[in-house]
Amino acid sequence: MATVVLVQLLVLAAKSDEAQATAVALRLGTRIADIADPLPDGVHLALMGGRRQLWEVEAGRVVTTLSIDFGEVRDSPALRRAVLATGREPRWIVDATGGLGNDAFVMASAGAQVELIERSPVVHLLLEDGLRRALEDEGTQAAASRMNLHFGEAGGLLTRFRGCDVVYLDPMYPQSGREGGKAKGMRFLRLLAGDDDDAGELLQAARRTAVRRVSVKRPLRAPPLAGERPSGSLRGKIVRFDLYAPLPEDAAEEAEENRAQEQT
Repeated sequence: MATVVLVQLLVLAAKSDEAQATAVALRLGTRIADIADPLPDGVHLALMGGRRQLWEVEAGRVVTTLSIDFGEVRDSPALRRAVLATGREPRWIVDATGGLGNDAFVMASAGAQVELIERSPVVHLLLEDGLRRALEDEGTQAAASRMNLHFGEAGGLLTRFRGCDVVYLDPMYPQSGREGGKAKGMRFLRLLAGDDDDAGELLQAARRTAVRRVSVKRPLRAPPLAGERPSGSLRGKIVRFDLYAPLPEDAAEEAEENRAQEQT
């Protein structure tokens, strides 16, 4: 099982947001600080006008902020080809590694019903806030209405969705020191959600859940997830999507036993 990193953050809020801040602080098991007071260094969850943001504070100054705005998500034709070409309508997709929700929103915008799973309580709070605002905006309302957010470990939750068309996995990339234009979001995700050291088990669980396929997003030159050779791949300029066939329960157990023997 992967380890979720528990960041010792504060909930920063003005007096006008105190009610929401109290509820959020209880969910995180932390305390509230007045946003107008001097800011302690670290990563904190700020509430401003009801909007949730992560703030990174250094030397008392906010140096980085992160929030979720689905209105800024760009389409991804490669993702749609890799995930949504199921051959039937409607399509029921499980995004088992929710993150910032961008890929889930692309799939929902294309008409899929998407179950979005996120294990980090802080990232889940950001997703919850982003979906709330998306449902209030005419431009994003239709897609957001097709997204259901779930909190917890995907390995334990996937059994709820057995029979879905596709399970989509976008596990944390191996840390390279270079994360391009997504460096801010990836850095926060790595801090809050930890590394995906349970990726092999999650892949097997996904293959037992989906009836069409499992699609795994990988860096273009990265090895297959957990060393499992895919049945096919769709390659883009910087990422690829590895495709896996569904796996019967008995075959999945045999594959896990073989992997365990190889590691001993």
